[in-house]
Amino acid sequence: MPSSILPARSEQIGVLPVRRALPRRECRSVGPFVFVDHMGPIELPAGTGIDVPPHPHIGLSTLTYLYEGSMLHRDSLGTQIEILPGAVNWMTAGRGIAHSERSSPASRAKAERLHGIQIWVALRSEDEECDPQFASYEAAAIPEFKSDGFTARLIAGAFEGRRSPIPRDDMICIDLLLENRSFRLPLADQIAVYISSGDLTIGDQRASTGDLVLISESELTISGEGRCMIFGGDALPEQRFFYWNFVSSSKDRIVRAKKEWQEQSGPFAPRLPEETDWLPLPEV
Repeated sequence: MPSSILPARSEQIGVLPVRRALPRRECRSVGPFVFVDHMGPIELPAGTGIDVPPHPHIGLSTLTYLYEGSMLHRDSLGTQIEILPGAVNWMTAGRGIAHSERSSPASRAKAERLHGIQIWVALRSEDEECDPQFASYEAAAIPEFKSDGFTARLIAGAFEGRRSPIPRDDMICIDLLLENRSFRLPLADQIAVYISSGDLTIGDQRASTGDLVLISESELTISGEGRCMIFGGDALPEQRFFYWNFVSSSKDRIVRAKKEWQEQSGPFAPRLPEETDWLPLPEV
């Protein structure tokens, strides 16, 4: 069976153009990966920036990875950190966390190009109520494989005897930059490739910027010139339910999270540093 190619849906979040690769009607998850957004690229003129006010999450970890530009992350743990290209920012929501993403004052003072990927990874059911956590790994801490014509950065998982600092052993995520070379895809229970830029051939199928390729065969190679995100892992053993920014194996847990966010109570009671507003619960 050939691999499936699904063009990402175009959306707009404030000034930021987004291609949403996951979830899809045809594919709700790839391994534990349940959400993949391709942000930008966008040229932000001096005096402008992005503003995503505080919003909540439960039952997942977010992975933010920038190719270009910067973002200021604040969360209800008191974290305030600037996200930079090549760094891996791993926020585990567990029983509940709120965060915001904005351009920093320094970024707004100059023109800046913003381009990156944001991913949600469902927590194992036994970890869904863990304490919220945030970790940032500098670009230098990410294992890198370089050869003539390709650079592969191991964002998550294990590959070729090396391991990412992200503490999950049931997933893999690789940022791959190809310059007319080929690269053998890693093996996993479920695996996909998202094309961030360029034109790449996977097996005997051609894919371009904005395409999500669901891999159905093993021992495939990827070739061409471009950049992509390879991701996947063990299939989720239980169904996941989604509402807005909440992911859980329990519908009742999502109902509780909605109430806590509306009341700004429980895990969502702590205020974020230097933030005064928040996104209301959508009427859907």
